Amino acid sequence: MEKQEKLKHHNMELEMLIRESNHRIKNNLNLLLRFISLEKRFNKNNPEKIIENTVGRIESFSLLHEKIYNVDNFKDINVEEYLNSLISGLYSIFGDDGSINYNSNNNELILNSEILVPLSLIITELVINSIKYGYVDYELDNKAINVSVDKFDNKLILHYSDNGKGLPKDFNPHKSIGLGWRIINSLISQLEGEYEVFNDDGMHFKLTFNI
Repeated sequence: MEKQEKLKHHNMELEMLIRESNHRIKNNLNLLLRFISLEKRFNKNNPEKIIENTVGRIESFSLLHEKIYNVDNFKDINVEEYLNSLISGLYSIFGDDGSINYNSNNNELILNSEILVPLSLIITELVINSIKYGYVDYELDNKAINVSVDKFDNKLILHYSDNGKGLPKDFNPHKSIGLGWRIINSLISQLEGEYEVFNDDGMHFKLTFNI
């Protein structure tokens, strides 16, 4: 009887995880469809750009699901390991020649997928922006992207920076007509977070939100 009860409990947990997994996959696919729809609207005359940006976002979702299925639940995803793989994949997709160094300092932080999905999509948009625009017509011997995610009590803080040419002086991320910043603003609203972006030997971005 005791073994039967344990087996029954185990099966219930497994069914719950499967339902949760299916729910998250459905949500992520719907989010991806929204991104594709936005790409079509913003870049309707540039199909190559639509494909390239969509591939980058699919890479982010694909890697996250791969990490999810390698753990016993949805709460034990190593942030540093995940971001290392994600940014390496984005480098290859967007044709960087490997000249941009990536530095991470995430202190073996563990997060669940509910937080990591929007967070990784924000980082994806920032990396795409740095690779495609941050170093255009800007000569620099040692290009670098830095990412750190820190947890303090119930707050999560993301620091992101590159050492490229920075943003235009009159740039306002809240009024940007670019798709990337619109996606970032939408995801931050989803997290109910606050952020600031500024230039200091490159572009700096800081996001804070409650978890």
